[in-house]
Amino acid sequence: MPDIMDSLSDVKGIEGNRAAFAYECVAEVKKNPKNYSSYVKKMPAQIKSNGLGQTLGFMFSKKKTGSKPDNEYDHLLRQLRQYLIFCELLPREINNSEKFLESIVKMEAFDYRYATTEVLSLLNWLRRFAEGLLGGD
Repeated sequence: MPDIMDSLSDVKGIEGNRAAFAYECVAEVKKNPKNYSSYVKKMPAQIKSNGLGQTLGFMFSKKKTGSKPDNEYDHLLRQLRQYLIFCELLPREINNSEKFLESIVKMEAFDYRYATTEVLSLLNWLRRFAEGLLGGD
């Protein structure tokens, strides 16, 4: 039987990794935050109301065309894709927003719920760091 302290250290490791990832994401947009904080604050409610796939589809429809990220939706889509790859919920080969969306909507129900939970947990950390590092938009 595993020791309870072992399982707690695993949880701390997961949450610590999530926090570190979120900090790097917010630090990345610190130079040009625009409305990043407000979008990060709104996304959990959108996901809970509409679902992860539909929310990501909305974000995809708002992103600008071109090879470089140009707005907050581009940044968030890329960051969420990178996080789900980091969590090993998506393969590393998913390298653009179209493939990302396709992978999400084709996920099995269990994986989709798990991805939703992970994204909501990451958004919680993103919100905290955005409030602290970026202040109000």
